[in-house]
Amino acid sequence: MQEKRGIFERIFRLFRKYAKTAAVLFMKTSFDFAADPCYDKANGSREGFIMTKRMKIWTWTVFSLYLAWLVWAILFKFHLPGAGPLRTMRSIEWIPFAPREIERRQTLEEMALNLIVFIPLGAYLTALLPKGKRRWVPLIGLGASLMFEVLQYVFAIGAADVTDLIMNTAGTLSGMLFFGILHLLFKKRALTALNVLGTAGEVLFCGMLLLVMAANGRF
Repeated sequence: MQEKRGIFERIFRLFRKYAKTAAVLFMKTSFDFAADPCYDKANGSREGFIMTKRMKIWTWTVFSLYLAWLVWAILFKFHLPGAGPLRTMRSIEWIPFAPREIERRQTLEEMALNLIVFIPLGAYLTALLPKGKRRWVPLIGLGASLMFEVLQYVFAIGAADVTDLIMNTAGTLSGMLFFGILHLLFKKRALTALNVLGTAGEVLFCGMLLLVMAANGRF
């Protein structure tokens, strides 16, 4: 057991050492492409999306539900009515990638989740914002993450952490790249593909939530 813990600690130290450098390289090499993933450098043209009235309604519905889910997940920690008061805590961690007073494995899982949950934000902002404003998407992701961290500290409902800011911003950038990949694969139907994935994810989450509520006798 001690040997496994020692191996895991060495892996965590290596990850902490190189994570900052990897993040900087990732941002430098991907920013130009992510800022406008729909731009075709071969012919200098830009392909449009199929944006009908129904598509707009579908897109904004999925995106709005995702934003509501994001607020519920980060600020309220999936807290359900009647489940008792929210757990209160207030702390600030200024050192990026610093181990906390919890298992290191849990810390790595939390970092991965902080990246993943912001991928849809970057993807949808890239799809919805006009070309000239896409370079603001990483800053929007950073601003949203900063808002969440400040609110958690002010209302004592979570720990404000610089690592969360970094991972959330990296998630936003990853979302930009993800939408760029969708565009390469589906061209004008990239937004349709994104909405299908978003709808499937939200339906799956709602189904799992209903199952959990039913198992706990909340119906």
